[in-house]
Amino acid sequence: MKILGFDLSKNEIRYTLIDGNKLSPILVEKDRLVVLTTPNVSELMNWFETKFESLITRMKPDKVAYRLSLNPLKEQMFYLTYPYAILEILCYKHKISISSHTKGNFAATKFGLTKGSDVYKYCDDVFGINKPYWDEKQKHSLLSAWLNIE
Repeated sequence: MKILGFDLSKNEIRYTLIDGNKLSPILVEKDRLVVLTTPNVSELMNWFETKFESLITRMKPDKVAYRLSLNPLKEQMFYLTYPYAILEILCYKHKISISSHTKGNFAATKFGLTKGSDVYKYCDDVFGINKPYWDEKQKHSLLSAWLNIE
């Protein structure tokens, strides 16, 4: 079961594709895309649609998941919230299940660890250290996907 996870920030999209099952997940691909710099919101949303569509078409995930930022500021809405509406619509059109998660959902117990364990270190233990771009943002895209694997 292939799961595609996303994490957005001001200047980039992080994505991770995993396969396998909850006990034996496999990292298939992960990367970072630099977001288009433009003051035109319509142009920016078109860019996000094109990138998301390209990734979905190429990777053919069974499910999509993303980390949702809670309470973004007004100026952050254009790159932290609006793009996920586009992703939701694309998944609907492709008949792909999609879910959102917040950072609070990445609890250690959801990954079979004891409460208080470091889930970010656990990512390293399970998947190895996969440079470049193997930081908390990348792991948020991974953890979003991992929560949805069966």
